[in-house]
Amino acid sequence: MKYITLLTLFIFCSCNSSINHREIAEDFFFNKGDAEKALIEINKSIKQYPDSLNGYVIRALIYDSLGEFEEEIKDLETAIRKQKKDNLKPFGLHEQNAITKMSIGKYEEALVDIEYNIANKDKNANFAKDYVLMAAILYKKNNMVEALRFYEMALVENNKKDAFVESEILLGLSNIEKDKGKTLTLLNRAIEADNSNANTYVGRAIFYESIGSFEKALEDFEKGISIMPNNPNFNFRIAQLLYHDLNRVDSALVYYNKSLNITKQSTFAYDIYVDLAFIYSNKGKLNEAIDFLNKAEKLSPNNPDDFYNQALLYNQVGNNTEALKKISSAIEINNNQPSYFNLKGLILMDLDRFKESKISLMNAINLNPNDPDINYNLGVVFDKENEPIKSIQYYSKAVSLNYLLEKTLVNRALQKIKIGKTSSACIDLKNALNLGRADILELINENCK
Repeated sequence: MKYITLLTLFIFCSCNSSINHREIAEDFFFNKGDAEKALIEINKSIKQYPDSLNGYVIRALIYDSLGEFEEEIKDLETAIRKQKKDNLKPFGLHEQNAITKMSIGKYEEALVDIEYNIANKDKNANFAKDYVLMAAILYKKNNMVEALRFYEMALVENNKKDAFVESEILLGLSNIEKDKGKTLTLLNRAIEADNSNANTYVGRAIFYESIGSFEKALEDFEKGISIMPNNPNFNFRIAQLLYHDLNRVDSALVYYNKSLNITKQSTFAYDIYVDLAFIYSNKGKLNEAIDFLNKAEKLSPNNPDDFYNQALLYNQVGNNTEALKKISSAIEINNNQPSYFNLKGLILMDLDRFKESKISLMNAINLNPNDPDINYNLGVVFDKENEPIKSIQYYSKAVSLNYLLEKTLVNRALQKIKIGKTSSACIDLKNALNLGRADILELINENCK
């Protein structure tokens, strides 16, 4: 819909100047499909003829194809100002501006563009598209009552005249409908109304995903992408399905990277970077994982979970100085998360700062006394501080929670040996041996006679 709107506008824009750079840009973009070279030429054209409306419209098209939506919006608004200066009503430009703003989460600003169109169009004009866009924005703003009202107004206004608009209305209604059976019926009707509308297949894919029909979801995502291969959102959604639901990590990587290659200005770029960080971490590529988390942090500064994940990875690559900075930042923002204090305690332990580690781990256990990992780590740090009785206390709690028994039992036994409780230690060692710890036979022979 975005591309058609701008093309229509471009065709009917009047411009008397004959601009060679603009013509070269048009040839690169429309005929050769080379947006990068087209952008170079249209920039030259705009510099040479800054009052040319067509230059800004063409550049908006180019930016749209490159996924540079902020830049597209700037050019659209320049074109809007120029048309209004000439006492024209730029309905197509406002529509395009609203669609682009929606794609990067600027819903309030998008609302202003559509409200202009509704307020200024002739009363005999067809408002179906405007109502659909208004409904879509209100839906994104979680105003379901008003969204439903505008979708129903659009349904009456369109009266099945425009197949694409009809399918968009039915798709929008399916998003609001709570009954799963009725939702699927609306989605099927949307596809029947216009089976060339990629949005409807993706909408049904999301529905199938929500009810656990992952293979059906994949099939519909692939249909949608076959129609609109360069839609960053479609590529992102299929990547999430492949990664989170179908465990097809390598296939997911292809779509995540494709989505980022199309645009890095989407509302979901942050989620892509976080998912890529986990994927690369699981592959053992920790430095690459850190790079992705750093990119995510730039898009969502001061997110404590990002700081936690960064700290975890820095710890794994041995950069505990940076790890400590990140986890401390996470705790400054949210000091009620036991996992943050637990990780800080581990990092401090790796830095041989055992007293500080103990303080952090005690903060963690106070927040979650029954966490087996925290209890185990306290057992370790009290061992490091040569406090065997305290160490035994926390190892015992971890044992009661069945935490890594083959390891925890041996650690507890070593503490018991330190305080002369050899017979009790031997019970722990023999239990660990039965769990597969053949490496402790010598320890058993030395202490359990």
